[in-house]
Amino acid sequence: MRKVATQAVGAVVSGRRGRPRADQAGEVEERVLDVATRLFLSHGFDRTTFEGLAEEAQAGKATLYARYRNKEALYEAVVRRRVAQSVARISAASDGGVSRENLLGVAMLLADEIFVPDVIALMRLTIAEVTRFPEMALATYRIGYGGCVSALAEIIAGQGHTPEMLVAATPAATRFVERVFMPLQMHALYGVDLPSLRLRAREDVAQAVDGLLAEGVRDVRKAVHSPSTFKTR
Repeated sequence: MRKVATQAVGAVVSGRRGRPRADQAGEVEERVLDVATRLFLSHGFDRTTFEGLAEEAQAGKATLYARYRNKEALYEAVVRRRVAQSVARISAASDGGVSRENLLGVAMLLADEIFVPDVIALMRLTIAEVTRFPEMALATYRIGYGGCVSALAEIIAGQGHTPEMLVAATPAATRFVERVFMPLQMHALYGVDLPSLRLRAREDVAQAVDGLLAEGVRDVRKAVHSPSTFKTR
């Protein structure tokens, strides 16, 4: 009788520790990243632990380490998902056309996605750890910065664009992000009221979008008519 009971308990424990089914894996990862985001923002980088995450997310430590080799990788995943969520919302709102109206709408949505509390808090957290974890800080910076640039470059390049057209559109998108958004991000990092910064960003976007469209479309047209420019030497 004891042997049967022991086997039953072992089966339950084994079931709890087993890997999630394929159809549950995405759900587990979303739950883990939801909790990880909350812990990083509320406790900071140092006080966020895999032990605490495993307990709150109801996931085994083995599951966490199988997905994220260390806490830096976990943090990068948190930032990557947050950027992907913003880009997805922006892409869904775009009609895909190379027009002033569409580009203006996308740029304004981008301003609304950047100047929100959780994004600015993640930026502050990244900056706070740049000395101890320079590679992580640089990686997360590139994820966020790259997401902003790519969202605009996709619009400039137009629907059905080639890789060469996207490359050609990227410099104009880069200049736009650096001129319009990055100066205001500095204000946000020091605690300036975010709603006022969103309003100012929208005003700056409206003034700068014509130049972005002119520069970007010009560069893309050059790429179309001069494909040899992008040949690998």
